[in-house]
Amino acid sequence: MNNRFPIYINLPGWRLFGCAALLLFVLSAPAPGAEKSIIGWVEPVRIVNNGNELHFAAKIDTGADYSSIDFESLEVITRDNETWLRFQLEDDNGKTATLERPLHKKTLVKRKGAESQPRFVVMLELCLGEIRHITRFSLVDRHNYKYRLLIGRNFLRKRFVIDPSLKNTTPRICPSTDE
Repeated sequence: MNNRFPIYINLPGWRLFGCAALLLFVLSAPAPGAEKSIIGWVEPVRIVNNGNELHFAAKIDTGADYSSIDFESLEVITRDNETWLRFQLEDDNGKTATLERPLHKKTLVKRKGAESQPRFVVMLELCLGEIRHITRFSLVDRHNYKYRLLIGRNFLRKRFVIDPSLKNTTPRICPSTDE
């Protein structure tokens, strides 16, 4: 028996605690190839819609739970007894697209120094660098803001580390879904 830690080894449950702690450490380590990418506070992104891409400069917002995007018009429609939204997006190059998505949920967004704001949430396909993922976006009027698209923690989590001294660090590619 190792005499360097006789007090702890002889305590009831210590071996079980030690095994549990070791297991937790091993399971919390990132999987091989799962390293996080470092990105800046503003990055080029694409919203993918039926093979077409809308291009935005996105502000990375670690204070926001969800990503959000500016919309031009919004219509609530019913399809197969479900609520859908028809809305128009305009990217930073002036390209527009009309999208129809099922309503994922309605949410109430807390705003600093203002009343909470009700918003519709939809699922959109987003590309940031080499990451392509379907994620939640709240639809909001952002016409008065420099960045019409914010990336929140729902997309960033487990994928990216943000370096606020950087900007536009990701490649402007969007991997194919056929890979």
